[in-house]
Amino acid sequence: MIIVLAVAGITSLAVLKHPRKPASGKLAVVATIFPLYDFARAVGGNKIQLALLVPPGGDPHDFEPTPGDIEQVATARVFIDAGNALDPWSKSVAAAINNPGQIIADATAGINTSTVNADGKTTNSNPHVWLDFSNAQTMVGNIAQALCKADPSNKTAYEQNAAAYQKQLADLDQQYKTGLADCKTKKLVEGGHDAFDFMTNCYGLTYLPTQGPDPDAEPLPQRLAQLADIIKNDKLNGIFYEELESKKSAQTLADETGAKLLPINPGETVSTQDFSDNVTLIQIMEKNLANLKTGLQCQ
Repeated sequence: MIIVLAVAGITSLAVLKHPRKPASGKLAVVATIFPLYDFARAVGGNKIQLALLVPPGGDPHDFEPTPGDIEQVATARVFIDAGNALDPWSKSVAAAINNPGQIIADATAGINTSTVNADGKTTNSNPHVWLDFSNAQTMVGNIAQALCKADPSNKTAYEQNAAAYQKQLADLDQQYKTGLADCKTKKLVEGGHDAFDFMTNCYGLTYLPTQGPDPDAEPLPQRLAQLADIIKNDKLNGIFYEELESKKSAQTLADETGAKLLPINPGETVSTQDFSDNVTLIQIMEKNLANLKTGLQCQ
């Protein structure tokens, strides 16, 4: 098993059981994926030393932690993951490290991760829960609780920061409700994996991806033909593709129908440049909204 081998590759398990305090003296926090990193950054501010485990541009769906990743997790006072839906490996890593002083925060605690997918079936573990912005607010609250528990002396700051970010997410939700209220079409065709169920369910959109939840799967020719017919018959002028994934399927549909290609990003990862520029999840979602309004021909 890869996790066992990775843990065995670390030279000193004694170090793992007694995490080093960052040289800065700040609370050491590790988050698995970008949304959690962004939430922790907003809540923790300058009180924490924060690290992102899945690197910019990395695919969380097939991430496998290296020995260096596990050592980084081991030296954190707070380890934030996205639960079994997206981070099934994280609990095994935490168990192997066996650090009783570490706080492990499942940011999705209290959230129903099932949703109705594009085929009208209920899925058991859709990982993109933050695309329902009320879920994102819950995640921020869960992260704030973990930071307060680990560092009670800064409890007030964490709670205030969390409340401010939750307000921004509530405002974002209202922007989406207003922006997508009056559109020529409610059909969102996307050349990519089934990632946007939570978002489309929130705003009454019909979500039509080219493939299921596996981002590495190839779409069936019948599915592409079906979507091409929908685009032509409904005179859709926009086809979406995931910004950091292949746009091969979307390009195939665009070539067939003449519709315009538009990027959309579920926010599970960011480019190296965006990470360097400190782009936030809210900024990514605002860009998504602008492209949605163009592609769906909204007033």
